[in-house]
Amino acid sequence: MSLDIWSRDDIRNVILAANAASADTAMRAVDLSEQPPEAQERLTSYRAGYEAALLTIATAFGIPLGSRGRLRSPGVVVPGARLSVSYRAEKRLAHFLQVREEMTE
Repeated sequence: MSLDIWSRDDIRNVILAANAASADTAMRAVDLSEQPPEAQERLTSYRAGYEAALLTIATAFGIPLGSRGRLRSPGVVVPGARLSVSYRAEKRLAHFLQVREEMTE
């Protein structure tokens, strides 16, 4: 089994992605314009509980995501080290493909 190492930025992005997916799914599942007021209250309660669970995970990892009891999304952060690795990997792949093409000619 491999050992994966996750940075705080990775974990934060996962939490924010889970929150965005849940919000979108909940809104699609319930058309509030055609539902009684209780449906709005249930959805609001569900989303508040879901966000509280995600904030608990964020707090456990020391990731500041809360603002007035709600998740706030400061934007997705891609660490600079990841970008440079991706850039180097892309260049190495391009070089590999070029060498391979030259060998087959």
